[in-house]
Amino acid sequence: MLRSLVLTVVACGGCRASRVPTLGATDPVGASPEAGAAAEPPESDLAARLGSEKDWTSSSVRPVVLEVGSGLPSEQVRRIVRQNTGRFRLCYDEGLRRDPELAGRVDVVFRVDPSGVVGHTRDDGSTLGDPRVVACVLRAFSPIPFPPPEQGDVEVRCSLSFLPGGRRLPDSSE
Repeated sequence: MLRSLVLTVVACGGCRASRVPTLGATDPVGASPEAGAAAEPPESDLAARLGSEKDWTSSSVRPVVLEVGSGLPSEQVRRIVRQNTGRFRLCYDEGLRRDPELAGRVDVVFRVDPSGVVGHTRDDGSTLGDPRVVACVLRAFSPIPFPPPEQGDVEVRCSLSFLPGGRRLPDSSE
């Protein structure tokens, strides 16, 4: 019981003990634990710290692998990049905290060395307006493991589109 109580307090960012249910509590849900205590206002301090609903909408990240050099299966590279979208979203979400309307593309060229390690990344003409996010996305490729190429280094070109608030990405025909 103590572990779950501690985890609950940590997870909600320091909730007051009176809001955490305890074993053997007979008070109805939402009832004040102290007789005659004033009811909390509808917007608690926790809700104020969490921010507005707009702060919690999901951002949109769409990775597209444009070109894979010979020696690595293209579909496998695409799958690995898609599986690591969360790394890129973390970079972008930091940028959204600074600019809620931040949107654009990060174009990346990276090299996979003979052991499957990303050895070098570079910006290939990104349109995203926050250089810190672009740098973070470039760094996010480094720890991603790829299968060892059949021979030598393999260069991969990839583009990641970012939009705030889960907006629908425009079709490429638009």
